[in-house]
Parts: sequence; C-alpha cells; structure tokens
Amino acid sequence: MIVKNSNSYRYHALLTLEAEVLNLDSGYCAVFSYPSTNQADENEDSAAVIILNTNETILALSDGAGGHPGGNVASQIVINELNEELLHPSNHDQLIRASILNAIEVANKIIIASTSGAGATACVVSIEDAKLRPFHVGDSVIAVTGQRGKLIYRNTEHSPLGYAIRSELVGEEHLDSDVSHEVFNLIGNNEMHIEIGPEIDLKKSDTVFICSDGITDVIPLNECLKIIKSGPIKKVANELIKKYFNLVQDIAHKDDATFIIFRKN
Repeated sequence: MIVKNSNSYRYHALLTLEAEVLNLDSGYCAVFSYPSTNQADENEDSAAVIILNTNETILALSDGAGGHPGGNVASQIVINELNEELLHPSNHDQLIRASILNAIEVANKIIIASTSGAGATACVVSIEDAKLRPFHVGDSVIAVTGQRGKLIYRNTEHSPLGYAIRSELVGEEHLDSDVSHEVFNLIGNNEMHIEIGPEIDLKKSDTVFICSDGITDVIPLNECLKIIKSGPIKKVANELIKKYFNLVQDIAHKDDATFIIFRKN
C-alpha cells in the first residue's frame, strides 16, 4: 500500500518488483520493498519520504521485528507518527530534531500500550539544505557514500553483530550468521533509546542509503554501496534489486527487504 499526498509518500505492506523513483526539489529518491513470503500483507517493513519544504526532506524506514506479533502494525505506527508529527501545522516552528524524537517516543508508548509484544526498528534521516542528520533505533542501516564510493558515514546497528563490525572484530561476510538476527534495542520497549548521529555535510552527488536487514542479509553493505554510488538512481536501484532477487533464493532465513536511496541534486 502506498499512501501519497502533496507532502509525503508512505509505504506499508508493499510488494514491488522495481523501485519507485521520486524527483524531489532536494534530490532524487528511490524506494523498494518486498516481503519475505511473497505476500504483500505479510511485509512488516514500512517506509516514508516526507517533504517539509523545498529544502527539507525526511527519509524514514521501520522494520517490524520478525517473530514478534504485530510487527507490521508496529512499523506502521512508527512511520505514521513521524508523518503526523513532522507535518502537523502546530509543529512548523519546532526544530525537526525535536519532532523526530517526539514521534519515536510517542510510537514507543503506543506500541508498549498495545501489550502485543510487538517491536520495530527506526532509521530516520533529516536533510536540511546541505546538512544531514541520522537517527536510529535497532539494527536497520544508514550509510552515506561519496560518488567514488568512499564511505562517509555508517551507523552502528544495535545488535551483537553491529557492534562487532564497528569494533572490526568481524567483517560483513558474517552477516548470514544466526547472531545477526539478535537486536538489543527496539521501539516498543521501556529500555528503548534513540541514537542521534553527527551532522554531515551532504555534497552534490553524495548518496544516502537506508535499508532493513532483509537487504544486508542477502547483499553485504559494501557491495550495496558499490552498486549505488554513481549512475542514474533508477538504474542503480534496479541493479541492486536484480542482484537481490538473484541471491535471495539461497538465503535460509529470508526477511522482508526494504531500501531507500537518496541522491542530492
């Protein structure tokens, strides 16, 4: 399901074979989402592109925790709360950072109150003019790469494997291990915390990549970034999708797979 209005694009329970490409004032964006089961209504990933004005764009992705009841509902709550908070007229004079933090905190309370045991990750990127700020909860990925493929930023996923990779104890090749599916931090938990990354100068042709672990379980992040670093965004997005479908059949533990690619004009 895609919910569109003049200021936002929200993606819930989606099954797409090609990327949807958006031509925004701030840059080009591609969104892809595919369920692990080939059933759209079982896709527990949600995503959004929220346009505040010509210079301010929000990218968001939430992965409903696999194995938890109501994961698809939890991810929708996260995305809908971000959309509501950021676009509510009374919040126009509020700092974007405050709106993002408020939305995630409200989503956390709603999911806890549901008593379903549901949980979800969140990756949110705010782009204001040439400045980018990342926020995340859980093990979904945010990365920024230059046109020549130099890694500018990567978040540390809140998981045993994420911390091990950050500490250079293991490499990306270990992403297919059982421990890669453990998560320390989820929305829907009283211990939830939000990690705020550094402000990043975003240059023309830099590429932002956000994905659920259903992508990096199949294609290591460094391989994803090699594919998307340069070239027309629709072309590189669909090259990544083609590689995903070529490899996913050999993966024992399939997961819903979603990504957002953004390239600044």
